[in-house]
Amino acid sequence: MSVQVADRRSRYLIEPRFQGKFILAFLSIASLYVLVQAFVFSHMIVNVAGELPQGEEMLLPAFFSGLKINLLVTLLVLVPLTVAIGTFLTFRVAGPLYRFRTYLGQIADGEYPGPCRIRKEDDLQDLCDVLNRAVERLRADAEAPAAEPAQESLDVEAVPSLTSASRTARKAQRVTGSTDAGPR
Repeated sequence: MSVQVADRRSRYLIEPRFQGKFILAFLSIASLYVLVQAFVFSHMIVNVAGELPQGEEMLLPAFFSGLKINLLVTLLVLVPLTVAIGTFLTFRVAGPLYRFRTYLGQIADGEYPGPCRIRKEDDLQDLCDVLNRAVERLRADAEAPAAEPAQESLDVEAVPSLTSASRTARKAQRVTGSTDAGPR
């Protein structure tokens, strides 16, 4: 299926701070992997060189020289490749998050920009659907004619403590002949 030009994202680094955290995590994991592999391989070579006659004198200097070049080349290839893959993997989440933030910002400013839409290939499609349902519900509630607030009268009989208080007040009125049964 071909991607239409209108659906193609022009920038891949949409939220640099958000995406940068993930790319840095990817780089850290990849670098740690390279360092662990270099350590394991170095340990193995040092053990083998120790068992060979003149192995330490001949093999180790050449090995460590080659190891430095190998690590440098690996990191020179690994860093750009990891950044590219990290950017590609995160932009399908960062793009929708950016869209949701701008969409909600428009709604908070009193605008209604229509339903929120994201690209078909982006992640978080279900969140976009829920967001649209919520906004439509709020719009429907806001556009419905406002019902007049009902005058709620206090039903003394429905609240037992008020019922007993009102009985006590009536008894006090009968006994004292006063219309004010409250404390003095």
